Amino acid sequence: MSNRKGQDGSLDDERLAHFLNRIDRGDKIEADDWMPDDYRNQLIKLISMHGVSEIMGALPEKEWVPKAPTLRRKLAIMAKVQDEMGHGQLLLRVAEDLMAPLGQTREDLLRNLFSGKLKFHNVFHMEAPTWADAGVIAWLVDGAAIITQSMSLETSYAPYARALQRIC
Repeated sequence: MSNRKGQDGSLDDERLAHFLNRIDRGDKIEADDWMPDDYRNQLIKLISMHGVSEIMGALPEKEWVPKAPTLRRKLAIMAKVQDEMGHGQLLLRVAEDLMAPLGQTREDLLRNLFSGKLKFHNVFHMEAPTWADAGVIAWLVDGAAIITQSMSLETSYAPYARALQRIC
């Protein structure tokens, strides 16, 4: 999993070169493929933050379910909250698969979240005092998310690409 010295004392340059060649060719990396520690750790950081942000984004929206002006809008916001929670669950599973070879679990993710080590988008701290505010915030945040997530669809990490295809 790492770039540690082998039995002969040399760095595992051959594995790294093979990995980089695969990336250059446009190959997709799977969870059980060898990858450098830096690649794995950056993926864990990115995908964990993305997954937690999906969940954190649902929390302020759920507050609007009972306050939505019509039954149709209540059902729509409930469906959106459910979708966001599902997206978070899907992404955290992808992160968990990356963490497993390091001996880490979802509990480690939660510990990092509660300690402040794992971040999420700060837009979810914004208040939405009116239904119109909630709509505008959702419109802006969802629009930005669609753009950034669509740009990541071609990621070299196949499980994240598959998750994004389901989300976008």
